[in-house]
Amino acid sequence: MGLMALVMLATTFLQVPTDVHAADVSNERKQVKEKISNKESEISQVISEMEALQDKITSVEKDIKENETKINQTEAEILKYEDEFQDLVAEVTALTEQIDKRHDILKTRIASYQEHGGDVSYLEVIFNAKDFSEFISRVSSVSAITNADKELMEQQEEDREAVEEKQETIIEKIDEQEVLMDELSAVQKQVKDSKTVLTESEKSLKKQENKLQKEKNKLADEDKQLAIKEEEAYRAKLAAEEEAKKAKEAEKAAAAKAKEEATPKVASTTTSSSKTETKSSKQSSSNNSSKKSSEPKSVGKVLRMEATGYGPDCAGCSGYTATGMDVRSGTQKVVAVDPSVIPLGTRVWVEGYGEAIAADTGGAIKGNKIDLLFKSEAYARNHWGRRTVTVKILN
Repeated sequence: MGLMALVMLATTFLQVPTDVHAADVSNERKQVKEKISNKESEISQVISEMEALQDKITSVEKDIKENETKINQTEAEILKYEDEFQDLVAEVTALTEQIDKRHDILKTRIASYQEHGGDVSYLEVIFNAKDFSEFISRVSSVSAITNADKELMEQQEEDREAVEEKQETIIEKIDEQEVLMDELSAVQKQVKDSKTVLTESEKSLKKQENKLQKEKNKLADEDKQLAIKEEEAYRAKLAAEEEAKKAKEAEKAAAAKAKEEATPKVASTTTSSSKTETKSSKQSSSNNSSKKSSEPKSVGKVLRMEATGYGPDCAGCSGYTATGMDVRSGTQKVVAVDPSVIPLGTRVWVEGYGEAIAADTGGAIKGNKIDLLFKSEAYARNHWGRRTVTVKILN
């Protein structure tokens, strides 16, 4: 009883802390994976926002091109108005020169009258005629001069009005030019403001994406470290189980020895020989029984296949097989096969692995290749690797 108690105590001491540690590491890794998933979701959201922003930038760039076209057209109109302005200035200058010339003509004519007639008025000129014939001649001359002066004055007034109209037209053109310049300034400001806002938004989103990517990479490194710890914990658990198994076997051996010591010894050689034969027979029977339990009894087709291992945490794995089995615990005996070689649902026996069910597939599993499910990807890599085995289809 003392030996059994000691063995049980040793088993408890070896198993419980290891199991607790492994569970803690697994839970911690699960939390890290959830954080990584959340970061990926956040990164995806930022990328979606950046794509939406790119659409807006494309739209604004289109508006910018359209505005540039309008600006070019407006600049062409401004050049046209400037040319018209110069033409109008030339016309105003010509009209002014004509008015000045006509004014000089009137001044010359008036001076001529003053030179010949002094301060005498038109009436004095008419009434100082020597006879009626001269009177009629002087009246006709004065009338002709008066009409000519009147026409010149009327023409001068019309030209002056034309000059004023031209001046008003110039002012209107200048006003139009100023309005166009204001519109151009407003368009340029709007384009610059839109471009600035979009550029700042793009910078902010890019900065946010970089930050999230760094956080994700940090979590990925943490996950790798936890994967190593998880593998170490799993190995420690296996070692503890092995120690417990050895302790149990020692317990059985001690109990058998105690029983043997308590049984009276038989001196007869025949009895001893009989015991030896019986023991040998039992051992042979036990070996045959063990061999039969490890080998399948009813076998159909036998294949030689290349076998690799994988875990439920492999890249691209969801924790569910192609047939819908939940294998996230990694404790099931599952084989990934090429359905054209081994149909899904077939029970098989794999050398070094045991009985399993063909319940999964894989992109690289073609022809005489199989992939065996283990607790983790790291365990499969370290404890199985790649080997050629015998595969038996079970009836």
